[in-house]
Amino acid sequence: MVHVHIVINMPFEDLVHYDGCCFPPFPPLAKDAKKHLEALQNMKTRDDDVIMITFPKCGTHWVWEIITMLLKQKAEYHPLTREHVFLDVIDDLSSLDTLPSPRVFNTHMPYRWLPREHFKAGRKVVNVIRNPKDVAVSWYCHWHSSNELGCGSISWSEFFEEVVMGQYKNAFGGYFNFQRELYHAIKSNEGYSLCTLYYENLKKDPVSEILKLANYLGVPCTTSLATAIAEKCSFQNLKQASDEMKDHGEEMKVMKEMGRDPPKFYRKGEVGDWKNWYTVSQNERHHAMIQEEMKDVNFDLKLIYEI
Repeated sequence: MVHVHIVINMPFEDLVHYDGCCFPPFPPLAKDAKKHLEALQNMKTRDDDVIMITFPKCGTHWVWEIITMLLKQKAEYHPLTREHVFLDVIDDLSSLDTLPSPRVFNTHMPYRWLPREHFKAGRKVVNVIRNPKDVAVSWYCHWHSSNELGCGSISWSEFFEEVVMGQYKNAFGGYFNFQRELYHAIKSNEGYSLCTLYYENLKKDPVSEILKLANYLGVPCTTSLATAIAEKCSFQNLKQASDEMKDHGEEMKVMKEMGRDPPKFYRKGEVGDWKNWYTVSQNERHHAMIQEEMKDVNFDLKLIYEI
């Protein structure tokens, strides 16, 4: 039997615990995690739907924008933020039925709670992997900037001990379990479809990675279009578009329901920023944990820490 409870331990008292994972208190999860995740699992999708699966802080906004441009065949920003199709926060998933095709959903949920039908039908799935040290730093800055979960006053060292190495490292299932579960499912089920992108490779050679993604999605893409998309989706341009022309209505609604300040999604977008945060001891401890976790990784995971 699965138990649901809320942690009573500052500063993470609002974390929702369910099925061996802990999640931020997104409204539908805080209200009834079991109901929402089962609805997500049973969600109906269309043949041309794309689901983008990422562990948090792995470039979700960035790659979601790239995918929407490729499907539109134009280097033009979507007027809305990706939160309007963020499956983890949408209370009534049937409301998405009114959206025109092709729809590009995004989620941070572990594989076991994702739409079964989508995978069984071999529909498009994109995963973005980023090295766990940069993920940790980006996550800390995200939570700290919005005071999410009461983290506005905790230090990086406290976050490192509690979330990276400590009792809350199972957030969204935990970095390695999240990847392990997804790739085990893909390798075990003939007909499942997945495109893997590495955040660091996308930073280093965006045009080549965009062309690779277009090939997977089955859409035409010239080098000229890929170059235009790469330029539009550069960190500074995407940040400016988010600040100046994006409709943040859905995002603001969710944050208001959570009683949180809007986080800063665009901070640096760099590869290797972890070096500015980790002490020698922290780096050694996290490295040792990563090596241990990767012992039984049954897929070709290539972590990239600098470019």
